[in-house]
Amino acid sequence: MYSTSIKNDFEFIGIYFLLKPVTYITQLFLLFIFLTWYYFWDSSNYDLDLISNISTFNTLFTFICLKYIYRFPFQSFAILFLVAFSAFHLAPMLLVTILDEKIAFAGFSAIYHSSIALAALIYNIAINSYFLGTTSFKSKNNLDRFVEKKNKIVSIYLRILAICMLSLAFMIVFYQSLNGTGIAISINEGYRDFISWKQQGGVQISLLMASLNWFIPWGALIYISTVRSKSEMMRTLPLLLICILVMILAGDRTGPIVLIFSTFSIMYIFNIKVSGSRSLLGLIIVLIAIPALSMIRRVGVSNFDIETLSTLFILGASSTSHVGSFFLISVLQETGLTLQTVMGTVYQVPKYENFHFGMDYILSLIPAIPFFSVLTDLSPNSNSQWIKYILFPDRAAGPGFSILAESFLQFGVIGVVIVFFCSWPFNKVFLALHTFLQK
Repeated sequence: MYSTSIKNDFEFIGIYFLLKPVTYITQLFLLFIFLTWYYFWDSSNYDLDLISNISTFNTLFTFICLKYIYRFPFQSFAILFLVAFSAFHLAPMLLVTILDEKIAFAGFSAIYHSSIALAALIYNIAINSYFLGTTSFKSKNNLDRFVEKKNKIVSIYLRILAICMLSLAFMIVFYQSLNGTGIAISINEGYRDFISWKQQGGVQISLLMASLNWFIPWGALIYISTVRSKSEMMRTLPLLLICILVMILAGDRTGPIVLIFSTFSIMYIFNIKVSGSRSLLGLIIVLIAIPALSMIRRVGVSNFDIETLSTLFILGASSTSHVGSFFLISVLQETGLTLQTVMGTVYQVPKYENFHFGMDYILSLIPAIPFFSVLTDLSPNSNSQWIKYILFPDRAAGPGFSILAESFLQFGVIGVVIVFFCSWPFNKVFLALHTFLQK
């Protein structure tokens, strides 16, 4: 006979493994409910407070399921993507839940309440699709058969390529900064003047933008992909910090976030675990950086002094529309601006414009084909510019574009389900790498 403690252990294990299929079925049921709600959507009859509350609790439920039931580590791709995606889409709905709509949408250039509610509903479809895609396939470590001595040679060539890309990019950035152009304009005068300058065109401007948008972020990502040990990863961190700093000085927001999250995740692959206190410190730095970067883009680094920083904390203001907010609220207002690209997309499509049916993806391949754009007069579409003309045509530059808005713009809600369900290959590669490198 088993002892009482052993029986309790068996009961606990049974309950734990039962939680996974129950959780999966629950998420599948939630996805079905949200899809049904979408297809029967009535733009004249909606409750934004209800959808905001559901979005907040659905995100929290999904996080708990991934972290504590499926046991994904915090530094894993599964958790980091969910945190980043939610931070830039859930924030307005969270503010609606805990405060009110006026504060939640204070930074929006245009407010279409019905479209915001629909965007929130599509966000929930994306969250549940992501969970199902992440947990649908077991990760098996099949890397052994691909690991040969040739991989060391490939790593050397990739590292040389990354060093060449980064060296060329840094030389171009440094040379133009010494001449008072390039990121020197962003540092001294602000991002708006930098945008006006780069719109002049020319070879030097094209080289600088290629360096900032392609050579530095991709060079850094290629370099860290060649890292093969914990000590190498630690030696690579200063280089990554320099890349992040240069992109921040140029007013870039997306590039640094991608590099930070990629580095954080790769550190876990090499068993460089970050303690709770360090994670909290990193979170505080990110919280400070989000509105601070917005103000830097507006006034320039050279004008960002102690007085400006105190204004940021006391007024909680990254722009005049946010003045009077608590600092943390200002952070949520700033990150939540991403949702307005989804709002604008569901407002425009398919009521006023048809879905693009993947044409943007096809046209994005044109720059890789020599002389094709010259011969055919075709060029890639900029969805950032597309949404700019819909929501704020007077702005100097586009607001960027969301992966959620992108997938909906191409194929509608079915595109959202497919794109977010296809998260499983990334998680599978991440877990396989971590298992392989622990041997």
